[in-house]
Amino acid sequence: MTFSNLEYQVNIMQNTKEITQTRILRNCSGYINPGTVLFIMGASGAGKTSLLNAISDRISISKGSIL
Repeated sequence: MTFSNLEYQVNIMQNTKEITQTRILRNCSGYINPGTVLFIMGASGAGKTSLLNAISDRISISKGSIL
Protein backbone atom coordinates (compact mmCIF):
# COMPACT_ATOMS: atom_id res chain seq x y z
CA MET A 1 0.00 0.00 0.00
CA THR A 2 1.27 3.45 -0.91
CA PHE A 3 0.03 6.91 0.06
CA SER A 4 1.42 10.20 -1.16
CA ASN A 5 1.03 13.84 -0.10
CA LEU A 6 -1.79 13.04 2.31
CA GLU A 7 -3.31 16.11 3.98
CA TYR A 8 -6.18 16.41 6.43
CA GLN A 9 -7.65 19.54 7.96
CA VAL A 10 -10.72 20.21 10.05
CA ASN A 11 -12.83 23.26 10.83
CA ILE A 12 -12.91 24.14 14.52
CA MET A 13 -15.52 26.50 15.91
CA GLN A 14 -14.13 28.93 18.48
CA ASN A 15 -16.33 31.18 20.60
CA THR A 16 -19.74 31.02 18.90
CA LYS A 17 -19.18 32.25 15.34
CA GLU A 18 -15.48 32.16 14.55
CA ILE A 19 -14.34 29.12 12.56
CA THR A 20 -10.66 28.29 12.13
CA GLN A 21 -9.09 25.56 10.04
CA THR A 22 -6.54 23.29 11.69
CA ARG A 23 -4.31 21.07 9.61
CA ILE A 24 -3.92 17.67 11.25
CA LEU A 25 -1.77 15.95 8.59
CA ARG A 26 0.56 17.75 6.19
CA ASN A 27 2.31 16.14 3.18
CA CYS A 28 2.42 12.60 4.62
CA SER A 29 3.78 9.97 2.26
CA GLY A 30 4.80 6.38 2.74
CA TYR A 31 4.43 2.76 1.77
CA ILE A 32 3.66 -0.46 3.60
CA ASN A 33 5.01 -3.75 2.28
CA PRO A 34 2.78 -6.81 2.47
CA GLY A 35 3.67 -9.30 5.18
CA THR A 36 5.52 -6.78 7.33
CA VAL A 37 4.75 -5.25 10.71
CA LEU A 38 4.19 -1.49 10.80
CA PHE A 39 4.82 0.55 13.94
CA ILE A 40 3.54 4.11 14.10
CA MET A 41 5.16 5.97 16.96
CA GLY A 42 4.95 9.53 18.18
CA ALA A 43 4.00 11.82 21.02
CA SER A 44 0.45 12.29 22.20
CA GLY A 45 -1.42 14.49 19.72
CA ALA A 46 1.06 13.90 16.89
CA GLY A 47 -1.64 12.59 14.50
CA LYS A 48 -1.07 8.84 14.62
CA THR A 49 -4.77 7.95 14.83
CA SER A 50 -5.66 10.57 12.21
CA LEU A 51 -3.10 9.04 9.84
CA LEU A 52 -4.50 5.54 10.35
CA ASN A 53 -8.07 6.80 9.88
CA ALA A 54 -7.11 8.64 6.68
CA ILE A 55 -5.32 5.73 5.01
CA SER A 56 -8.07 3.29 6.00
CA ASP A 57 -10.82 5.62 4.64
CA ARG A 58 -12.58 6.06 8.00
CA ILE A 59 -12.82 9.87 7.93
CA SER A 60 -16.24 11.40 7.37
CA ILE A 61 -15.98 14.33 4.95
CA SER A 62 -19.50 15.54 5.79
CA LYS A 63 -18.49 17.10 9.14
CA GLY A 64 -16.44 19.94 7.64
CA SER A 65 -13.18 18.05 7.25
CA ILE A 66 -11.10 18.32 4.10
CA LEU A 67 -9.11 15.31 2.97
